[in-house]
Amino acid sequence: MVVEGRLVAAALHPDDDPDSVEVVVHPDHRRRGLGGELVRAVLADRPAARFWAHGNLPAARATARAAGLELVRELLRMERELGPTSVGAFCPKGSRRGRSSRGATRRPGSRSTRRRSRTTPSRVG
Repeated sequence: MVVEGRLVAAALHPDDDPDSVEVVVHPDHRRRGLGGELVRAVLADRPAARFWAHGNLPAARATARAAGLELVRELLRMERELGPTSVGAFCPKGSRRGRSSRGATRRPGSRSTRRRSRTTPSRVG
């Protein structure tokens, strides 16, 4: 959705799974019904759509509830801080150690030591 020439809300899906949808709304444009409008439009086109929510925001839960969606699964992120030498046990011999943007040591090949949790409501029916 474009407001005053700016993209402020969108419903996105991966190419290989068009029924797996994420709805995003810019923080400055929330609480105006844009997310609900997008959810209704997606469901009109794809009644079997599944929606992912990042975090546990009351507004996201209210939007899902209003659309007849319910929480069916919650993905949890578990982590522990890694010290500068603790990662050595996980690195294959000869591999290079990576550094995250925060300076914490991470395993090579991982994107970050911190990842957002995800919840996914599903269509009731």
